[in-house]
Amino acid sequence: SAIRDVSARLIAAIAAHMVRAGDGSVPEDFREVLRREGLAREPAAGKAPSLDEWEAYARAHFYTPVEPQLVSS
Repeated sequence: SAIRDVSARLIAAIAAHMVRAGDGSVPEDFREVLRREGLAREPAAGKAPSLDEWEAYARAHFYTPVEPQLVSS
């Protein structure tokens, strides 16, 4: 599928940015990279995952929320 064909480097870059952002969202600059590289099309095209599908895929596979840690003194 198109998801499996995407470059591992691009997915890793998106994942790293998502972790830094801390909210699990794909930043707009990466959405633009996906559009420019032809890796994301509008859902009506039916030939590649939509931007929302990319975001859900990246979140499910690469984003792990960080739970606050209590520090005992």
